[in-house]
Amino acid sequence: MRLDGRHRARLFHVVVGVGLVVGASATVAEIVNRPPVRLDDVRDAREGTVSRVQVLAKNYSEETTYCVEIRISALDGEGLDLQDEVVAEPRQGDGRIRPGQSVNFVAELDGISEQELREELDEFVAHVASRETC
Repeated sequence: MRLDGRHRARLFHVVVGVGLVVGASATVAEIVNRPPVRLDDVRDAREGTVSRVQVLAKNYSEETTYCVEIRISALDGEGLDLQDEVVAEPRQGDGRIRPGQSVNFVAELDGISEQELREELDEFVAHVASRETC
């Protein structure tokens, strides 16, 4: 079956229209599904083979206080852990994050050899391992 120019144009418009609807729906879903507690960029400082890693967690909720567990990992260039994840502790307080508030979490990673730090370490990453209302 061959399509003439008018049918091809109609098919093109349908495909573009479907693509626009899918793209807009995905954008709205991403905005709506953003987690209430989000993490800022990970910062680190090293002293010998001990890495002190910090991350800022902010509660974007308007009325809910959250208790979170933040875990930090050291990854190599292939995304593999160089050691087990470490639970980060809040620098101040008990880790409760009230609406609109930010809390700095810190962890020390000391199970990585000097050679791994120099040759394999690509980045430190943090994620919210658990989030509960408190």
